[in-house]
Amino acid sequence: MKNIFLRTLETTLKKVSIIFCILTSVIVGSIVISTGRGGMGVMAYQQLLEQNLMMQHVLVFFVIDGFVLMATTISNATGLIASEVHEGTFKLLAAKPNLRTQILAGKVLGVIAGQIILLAISLFSYFSTIVIVKAIDGNVIREMVSYFPAYFLYGLVVILFFTAVSTLLSCVFKRKITAMLPLLAVVMIALAFFPIQRVMTSLTGKAPSAVMSLIDINYHFSLIFKSFVEMVDTIKPNRIMANLMNLFSVQKLDADVTRSQWGSDILLANKTLSAFPIILFYGAVAAASYVSSFAIIKKKDI
Repeated sequence: MKNIFLRTLETTLKKVSIIFCILTSVIVGSIVISTGRGGMGVMAYQQLLEQNLMMQHVLVFFVIDGFVLMATTISNATGLIASEVHEGTFKLLAAKPNLRTQILAGKVLGVIAGQIILLAISLFSYFSTIVIVKAIDGNVIREMVSYFPAYFLYGLVVILFFTAVSTLLSCVFKRKITAMLPLLAVVMIALAFFPIQRVMTSLTGKAPSAVMSLIDINYHFSLIFKSFVEMVDTIKPNRIMANLMNLFSVQKLDADVTRSQWGSDILLANKTLSAFPIILFYGAVAAASYVSSFAIIKKKDI
């Protein structure tokens, strides 16, 4: 099992994956820096801080902890068993004094460990770019860096969930591409379709359907993300952050809407869903996926 873990870890930490994570994070850092530099000398400190935090939260959620982390996790985890079966190497592994469950456990732990390292590399590269360039006020940078634990913890949730579902699909299908495409489609729908649909609905003045909040995966994961962010500091409802919260909430003019006054703005916040039941639901799905994967691998025809 140890050798399988180390081999999977090495495969997960391919040079291409590391370089991709670093370059993407540096680009994200550069975008945030350009935003911060543009506001220097024009905005008050609080406005500058909020603008940079808004940009940072959005890009970390959608890019670093979003597409990059989800895509690399799916790519690595869907090939755990499917690739081995397709290439005929799983028979060799099973022929050795290794139980199938030990093989799967070593591979799953290897992917999780590798993805955690890639997550740490991505966040470190992003914050290093922010700190080294020093194009933003030092106090603002300190506030921005303080969110590292929140982003890292949310990233762990993403890794554990997508590794679980990807592993299950890898055990069910015999080809990696067959197992990978459905999950990549889910990621694209979550990170692109639902936010765009929500913004367009908001622009037309229509109230989003109550059912939409129940199936909006982007909304679900953004609630989890927001719960970790608020451990550092509660997102304050000013005009700039209200635009951010349009991505992180389903606003609707209903009886369940709470009105909050901030300056001259009246903001609406949907209280229908909270992060806790969402975390329980996706935690249950992940746990069921892991259990099912081990049950399937015992009986899988190789």
